[in-house]
Amino acid sequence: WPVLLAALGTAGPPEPGSAVRIDLPGAGSLEGVIDYVTANFIGLRTADALVRLHGRWGLGMTVAVSHHAYGDSFDAGATTKAWQAWQAWLDQALTPAR
Repeated sequence: WPVLLAALGTAGPPEPGSAVRIDLPGAGSLEGVIDYVTANFIGLRTADALVRLHGRWGLGMTVAVSHHAYGDSFDAGATTKAWQAWQAWLDQALTPAR
């Protein structure tokens, strides 16, 4: 979890109102603010989405991301691209530097 929090790139400890910028491989950058924090959950709010990062180690699982996009239309291709970008970001963020 601390590795993931560091990857968010906040200026200090993550807390509501902290600005976040995440460079999603192949999908550009996501900018927003932290809107909710617990010991195993971070909520991000952007101009058009809510992003939720869930630490699931208590269940013997890794981190999950849910990306709730809001807009006037749905694009299945863009949704697939966003999923792939989040997977790449998690792989990058959670893989120790060599």
